[in-house]
Amino acid sequence: MTSPNRKNVVMPNGSVIFWSRRSSVDGRYFVPVKCGVCKIERAVNTLGIHEGFTGLCKECGFVSRRKFNRDSIQILSSGSIIYWNDVFYSNGRRRVPIKCGGPFCGGSIRDVAVHTTDADDFTGMCRKCAHAFDRSGTWTGGRKKNVDGYVLVKLASNHPMFEMVNSDGYVLEHRLVVALAIGRALTSDEIVHHKNGIKSDNRLENLELLQKNQYHPGYKPS
Repeated sequence: MTSPNRKNVVMPNGSVIFWSRRSSVDGRYFVPVKCGVCKIERAVNTLGIHEGFTGLCKECGFVSRRKFNRDSIQILSSGSIIYWNDVFYSNGRRRVPIKCGGPFCGGSIRDVAVHTTDADDFTGMCRKCAHAFDRSGTWTGGRKKNVDGYVLVKLASNHPMFEMVNSDGYVLEHRLVVALAIGRALTSDEIVHHKNGIKSDNRLENLELLQKNQYHPGYKPS
């Protein structure tokens, strides 16, 4: 199944998320993603596209990104920008302004010692953004359970169903699965019923979309 009406997303590093070609396999949803460096496409699980997602393939993600012209700027795969044309000296050290490309600080600019940019894992992101999502030591894959036993999934701001998230950026997985299947976000008047009563069993075949005026507890489809 495909969803031709979804808008594709071109990322700052040239990677492209082809939401218009989203497809499903065994109840899971995948979208083609073209790496911004090698231009090779691969299928990525839609639940894995979070705020720290760069679109780069694994190989290109580890390639050095710091070949630069001292009279220009450099855009890293994270979206961060190094302003090499504004390098200056402070207390005997060269420093360079860097604009964070992370998801939380709103593009803050800070001055960084030039030698720190030589690290292979340098992203240019500020501390707040650098330790978000899968870069955090407490990251659990963007999935967790709430007190009622329902599974919650973290979504990136460029996800087509981002409007369904709560204030923490999470959405109930069973609602997300149905929304992706029908190709639109669910309304507040729609609920999703687990046919077998298991709240964590979010296979599409175990879910049924209901209206609020339908009796939900113990509901049995006709």
